[in-house]
Amino acid sequence: MWSSDEKMTSSLSHPPTVPEYWSFSNFTMTDSSALTLKRTLFEKLHNNQVHTSKRNAWEYKLEYIEGPHYLDIDCFFFKRLEDTIVDINLLSGDRMAWSRLKGRLKGNKTPRQFPIIINKKTPQYVQQQIEEGICDSSLLSQIGNDITNTHLLPFLKSSDINTVRVALNKMSASISRPEIKFWATKTPSNYIERVIRKRANALLHASSRL
Repeated sequence: MWSSDEKMTSSLSHPPTVPEYWSFSNFTMTDSSALTLKRTLFEKLHNNQVHTSKRNAWEYKLEYIEGPHYLDIDCFFFKRLEDTIVDINLLSGDRMAWSRLKGRLKGNKTPRQFPIIINKKTPQYVQQQIEEGICDSSLLSQIGNDITNTHLLPFLKSSDINTVRVALNKMSASISRPEIKFWATKTPSNYIERVIRKRANALLHASSRL
């Protein structure tokens, strides 16, 4: 899970002390050993398909996808008196999805489950807005399987990268358009763009086999 370079860096350094006036989130974990705490947390993150990006030896960016939800999370390790504390804070994303993820990271055996609602038919007012070219991200959760791929294409130009991801996931395989090819060939600059590129390529590959 860790590279040899990261193991070496971790073994030769210690977390920074808690900055003055630091405000902790409502999700922290502690251990007497910094390396044990780090290893334990990263195992849990890996088991829950949470993507981690290293900023330095003791600071990470966490990203998690659950259905239509994309969570952007900060993770900081600090030395505090006789122990080490890790502060994990949600920056943006659905708080219910965050609550479910926190439950699993905390080791809850039976975290509260929330039903996934699948819209079979799109409400008329949502259809009307889509027909008018309105591509607000809030509409995606209400789109059912009666909306065509063509109507979803404008969402691929959204400035919200997660909207692009959700729209691609709602598309069927029988489509090959420039908008799809753009995301399939774009060099990804971050985790969510890599996810998007994989989905776009899957759509193009499936389309070419039809």
